Amino acid sequence: MTKAYYWKSQVWGVTYFFIALYYIHIFQPSVNVPLSLVAAILSLLLYPCAKKGIETAALQFTSEAFWHRGLFVDTIGKNGVLILYYAFCYVLALPLGALYLFALFLRNKKAA
Repeated sequence: MTKAYYWKSQVWGVTYFFIALYYIHIFQPSVNVPLSLVAAILSLLLYPCAKKGIETAALQFTSEAFWHRGLFVDTIGKNGVLILYYAFCYVLALPLGALYLFALFLRNKKAA
């Protein structure tokens, strides 16, 4: 993962981070605020790793051309699906990001 990819992906991560902060503020009496803040910050930092991990896993089983034709052609309806995908990545950023970093660590350790 390059720095450019990380920061480009962080645009959606920051968006969902602020949405999480808003919901933490609104539901403050019924949530554990410190734990929620830690989870939101870690999800923000690991969001690009989770997104890259999902993309890498998907491209293991399909070609890149598959994602640009048929149901995935650039239309207005595709934007809603992309927003759901980005939200999915943010919600699962902790386990998927950690898994991606662990796999990257093992691959680099094996290469050395």
